[in-house]
Amino acid sequence: MTDAIKAFTKAQSEMGVALKNATNPFLKNSYADLQSVQDAVFPVFHAHGFAIIQCCNADEHGFYVRTEILHETGEGFHSKVYLEYKKGDMQSLGGAITYARRYGLLSLTGIAVADDDGNTAVGMGRMQVKQDVKEKRLTRQQQEMLNRAEKLETFLTDATADQMIQFGPEVHNLISNIKGFNSIRASELELAYNNREAEIIK
Repeated sequence: MTDAIKAFTKAQSEMGVALKNATNPFLKNSYADLQSVQDAVFPVFHAHGFAIIQCCNADEHGFYVRTEILHETGEGFHSKVYLEYKKGDMQSLGGAITYARRYGLLSLTGIAVADDDGNTAVGMGRMQVKQDVKEKRLTRQQQEMLNRAEKLETFLTDATADQMIQFGPEVHNLISNIKGFNSIRASELELAYNNREAEIIK
């Protein structure tokens, strides 16, 4: 098994679900829009060294959106979703592209779609937790990072110089990752590390 496949498998295991946050006025049903799918997919795949690219192209079968998930090793995965739209209508074309981007991400990552009830993800081994009154949701990986930050912050209060050197890279990496979704918590951990470092230097 290659490093890219291992990273892809790890990313899939840590993904939250895409929440159904939009309503189709014609079919009267709810669905996860492109933003919801991106919110669930991008952070965890970026954390595992993947870049996600979606672009339009054409072949003998017609126009399509190609979704590529490229790993830092140079390996990648891709899918195609062909476009169905009204000729000469840019709004129809734009809608088809958005639709293809959404389904390209859904099909390639294997992400689940769930109702926004706060409980759906639990039975599938994927978590999204309610964080505040705005119901901002965290993936399981993000919650684990916050838990790790709390443990490290407690540890730093009396860490030795050798321990600071040993755990320094992990702390800085964690700070960088947490900044992406909780800048205040990242700053608190950074302050705890800097304060202990200053105490040791004295």
